[in-house]
Amino acid sequence: MNLEQRVAALESLTTELASQAGAARTSARRWRATALVSGLALVAGVGVAANSSRQVADVITAESIEIVNADEDVVMELTSDSTGGILRIMNSDGDVVGQWEVYETGGYLSIRNPAEDELAIIRCDEFGGVFQVNNAEGGRAGSMEVDVAGGILTVRSNEDDQVGAMMDIIGSGGRVYLNNTEGEEREVKP
Repeated sequence: MNLEQRVAALESLTTELASQAGAARTSARRWRATALVSGLALVAGVGVAANSSRQVADVITAESIEIVNADEDVVMELTSDSTGGILRIMNSDGDVVGQWEVYETGGYLSIRNPAEDELAIIRCDEFGGVFQVNNAEGGRAGSMEVDVAGGILTVRSNEDDQVGAMMDIIGSGGRVYLNNTEGEEREVKP
């Protein structure tokens, strides 16, 4: 190989190396831009994740859910039995003071004292709605309910659970019953 051929080969090699160096610079710029965009996306993703502290689920499935107070006492329970759902509300001592549940004939709402005696009840039976108020020991003191003929209002004695007064429907009219302290029944007709 003579001198001219060597110079031509060197020029050709220099041109090729310059071309490759230019391509390498372009490729390096692309990689640098890709790395910068990826880094910014990562920082943005971490920022968004750090700011969204709550996750919201569409549906939560559980057999029982308990809510506790600051002392970790269970104060509310959501559960079920074979009839359906039950919601119990407890005081901090664990006494059930309110309960709402599914009853065989519909809903059943019970408000209780800390001794868990039912003091007020709202429920459904086969005739319709029932509202019952009880004395402090849980004995029935008064009620409004429905039977086959219509509405009934009853007031009872705390001492012996005797009906003291009652209003109901019989036939196509109303009637009122009053009992005296000796248990003698007297019907008052309108």
